[in-house]
Amino acid sequence: MCADSIPADGEAGSSGSIVLQGRVEKRPLGQGTKSAHPGMVLVLPDGRWHVLRRAGGHAYSDPMFEAMEGQQVRLRGRLRPNFFLVDGLDEEPND
Repeated sequence: MCADSIPADGEAGSSGSIVLQGRVEKRPLGQGTKSAHPGMVLVLPDGRWHVLRRAGGHAYSDPMFEAMEGQQVRLRGRLRPNFFLVDGLDEEPND
C-alpha cells in the first residue's frame, strides 16, 4: 500500500502542486489482484512511498520513470489517493 497522502516537505503551491524528494524504485504493485504488475514508486527518506504516474503516461509502464530507477530525484506534482501525479522534475536552486 502506498504512503499516506501527506507532503513530505510541506511545499504546497497554490495549484495544490508539491515537491517530493526520494529514490525511484521498481516494486511489485497490486499483488493478489488481476492488475498485479511491477511499477515505479518514489521512496521518501522516512520510508513512505508513492506510486508514480504521469499525465498522459501509461499506468503500468512509463519509460521516463524507468530511466530514473535507482536515482535520487525531486519531483513536482499532486498527491492523489493512490498515486503521485507528476508534473515534472523540480530543479534544486543554485547557490
